[in-house]
Amino acid sequence: METEAKNFERDFMKLIKEIGIETKEIIAEETEKLIEKIKVIPNIDIMSIYSHISDVGNEKETEKQIARYERIVSIFDKNEVKYGVKHIQASPLLFKYKGKYNYDFARVGMAIYGMEPLSEKTGLYPVVKLSSKIINIRKLSKGEKVSYGSHGILKENKTVGVIPVGYAHGLQKQIENSSAYVLVNGKKAKILGEVCMDMIIVDVTEIPEIKIGSEVVIVGKQGNEEITLLQMAEWAGTIQDDILTKWNKGIKRILV
Repeated sequence: METEAKNFERDFMKLIKEIGIETKEIIAEETEKLIEKIKVIPNIDIMSIYSHISDVGNEKETEKQIARYERIVSIFDKNEVKYGVKHIQASPLLFKYKGKYNYDFARVGMAIYGMEPLSEKTGLYPVVKLSSKIINIRKLSKGEKVSYGSHGILKENKTVGVIPVGYAHGLQKQIENSSAYVLVNGKKAKILGEVCMDMIIVDVTEIPEIKIGSEVVIVGKQGNEEITLLQMAEWAGTIQDDILTKWNKGIKRILV
């Protein structure tokens, strides 16, 4: 019985993979084989039939993939195999094709946080904010080095602030040596040198009323300025989801 269950799991995962790459005939054949195994193995409850769209922006390919998915569902229905719910929509598909594809529910992930799932505006408002505080302020002279390596050599006198957030907390190291900045007192403060394990150093030379304890916004809005997850992703050369999922337990969560 254990062997049969393992074979069932293997075939099921193979079927999920083939939804996106194989022909209608192969999908039907594999689904029929899977259903035959389901019928002979007791105590199997199918909670859902689901898939995930690989390229939402490609309407033709999306329609093909959904057609394969619906073909599988129809075979389950024809064989009177009971299952719980059907779902295929994540945030991008939900907003790209509003009302076109309706199943039992949608798996909204990034949309919950107000992240734009598409290149065009959807009307979502960001609800995520990553902030910290200035823990040290120092005046440095031209030629002094900031952080590790040789990238942070100052070309002029600077006042710098230290912020206790680094790559150990999930801040992307790839943002260093780019145009990345944080917000302090509603002003942009450029990140200097490398992102360290537990801190970053920023230029606060032109920021008025700077002091230890001043709020620093890494992602979010402060005054008239805003740093979005999309902006952070562009600095890091990645996607919004990657930025958000990297923030670990070292960052305190506060629900507002």
